[in-house]
Amino acid sequence: SASSSFGARQPELAIDGVTDSGLWDAGQGWNDGTPDAYPDTLTVDFTAPAPIGRVRVHTLDSPQYPAASFGIADADVQVGTGGEWRTVAEIRGNDRGVVELAFPAVDADAVRLVIHAARVSYSRVVELEALPPG
Repeated sequence: SASSSFGARQPELAIDGVTDSGLWDAGQGWNDGTPDAYPDTLTVDFTAPAPIGRVRVHTLDSPQYPAASFGIADADVQVGTGGEWRTVAEIRGNDRGVVELAFPAVDADAVRLVIHAARVSYSRVVELEALPPG
């Protein structure tokens, strides 16, 4: 789920296994629907608790749309357990297309990306991956 979405760029497109930013113009990825209004959230609920120790965020990053101009700059990674949210990692001043963050493993029933700042008005996520400790 997401706090908002722009047109057909629904949150499901950020958890479908496709990490290629080159497919952005073909409709791949999630885009929030509230320009210059933060925070934006992208939430993934699991069917059962799972051990999570890493999160990989793929923001928009292609030759046409470089992350330094179109990507997510600042965000918090939160894990949900039993309805409670806890921040486990932060992204600050990002200009890369892929950010992988590791943290002490937790059995989570959800992962949420809370975006505090993005470039060119919108939060754009090509893929959000929640991964086991590694």
